[in-house]
Amino acid sequence: MFSHKYIVKLSASLIFSISSFVSLMIMTRFVGEEYGLMMWGMSIVATVNAAFDVGLTLTNIKKIADQNELGKCVSAALAIRGVLTVVMVIVLLILLTVLSFTGEGLGNEMMLIILVFLVYFIIDGFRQIMTSTFIGRMEAGNEAAILISEYITRSALLILFALAGMSAVILSLGYLGGTIVAVSLGLILSRRLKIRLTRPKMAPEYVKFAIPLALPLSLIMVITFVDRAIIGAFWGPLEVGYYSAAYGLFFATVTVGTVLNTLLLSHMSKLHSEGKKGDVHNTLWTSQRYLATFLLPVTAFLFIFGDDTASILFGGGFTEAGPILSILSLAIYPMVLGNILSHILLSTNRNASYGRMMTVYAVSVIIMFLLFVPDELFGIRLLGLGAVGAALSLLIGSVSLFLAASFVLKRQEGLRNYPRLILYLIAALILTAVLYIVRESMDFPGVLWYVIIALLSLTMYICMMIAVKEFTKDDVRFMIDTINPKNLYDDIKDEMKDD
Repeated sequence: MFSHKYIVKLSASLIFSISSFVSLMIMTRFVGEEYGLMMWGMSIVATVNAAFDVGLTLTNIKKIADQNELGKCVSAALAIRGVLTVVMVIVLLILLTVLSFTGEGLGNEMMLIILVFLVYFIIDGFRQIMTSTFIGRMEAGNEAAILISEYITRSALLILFALAGMSAVILSLGYLGGTIVAVSLGLILSRRLKIRLTRPKMAPEYVKFAIPLALPLSLIMVITFVDRAIIGAFWGPLEVGYYSAAYGLFFATVTVGTVLNTLLLSHMSKLHSEGKKGDVHNTLWTSQRYLATFLLPVTAFLFIFGDDTASILFGGGFTEAGPILSILSLAIYPMVLGNILSHILLSTNRNASYGRMMTVYAVSVIIMFLLFVPDELFGIRLLGLGAVGAALSLLIGSVSLFLAASFVLKRQEGLRNYPRLILYLIAALILTAVLYIVRESMDFPGVLWYVIIALLSLTMYICMMIAVKEFTKDDVRFMIDTINPKNLYDDIKDEMKDD
């Protein structure tokens, strides 16, 4: 059941990745600078919005997963989201006013982009309540339907606007259109839940749970967007475009693992409350094994062929995204594992430990952004690495997060990483060396050759895993059962039944 829900969420993420890449490939070719300007504007609003996230989404998932009354949970979440939205809007308006009075105004076009994304994030905040409600109920099919509707609508609008050569302001409307469609579908799907809104009496309970999470989760959300805001401020929209393009592929790959996080929060919470520590270990180890099997070959390929991949996907004008992509690829697996382990901490009610660890991680990454990206800050000469510096910051941070989360979980819960994980890392190093030799000794006449090399890389990696008995017939049977369309259909059909 759990694996089926993961496949449903993963399918939604793959649709997001594919549709996003089609739109990204078109935007980088037709409206490259406008794309960078749009992403810069979005990052400004997103950074302020993220500062007031305070863990509401995770809190809602946790409270619903704990079998609290649905109407009370949703009422509390809506009330808190409303207050946070008002505060976010006020703070953003104050910030923009201060910038205009200090002569650091952002220009009319940027102000319009910011306005569009302000509306987008207001609406998206309420969309998150809908999806987190379905996640807490382990209804991955409904969550996936909402997200897919947004992804498809957004990508379709972005493609149309890019082909028409529209401005960055019009491009931004693609995001707004997507979230409006998603919210509309969410309201339709939520009708069968028969949610009865009440006075938000659970709001104090939500706040109490979220207090130790508020700062770290807000900081985590901030570092998701502040990198582009800093790059734009010191290097301009085109550098933001290079970084955003590379980050898009990185994020799509990381999503293969991060779709597990919210499912694990609900699933592990249940196992922990029932005292099934052995099942917790089995779930963690299975996740780490399968993610390593498919993510580490991708890491090796992107690290070696980063420049070529960027040129093929984003066009010749975006080849400078190549080095950024190569560095980000090294952060894929440690970031995925670090996020999974940190969510297990939440599921075992180690909120304080999670809060301290994630705060240190987020602050460290933000400091590295400020040290690595700008040429100069407050008259102090810095490294001036631009987008490459932001990628290095995320790499160092993701490795540190994985090591810290592993240490904390082992000490506090006795949970260990999969004991033979080192074999997967050794195989990845061998594959990387082989790919480097192939790149230096061969010429690739076309895109098809890169596709062949990528498929051969995955095949070679799986063969190495078979050789050390880490990929067996049982794994094949498990995967076939997991992706069986009938099982997936039955699971989704079960979700759609009226309560």
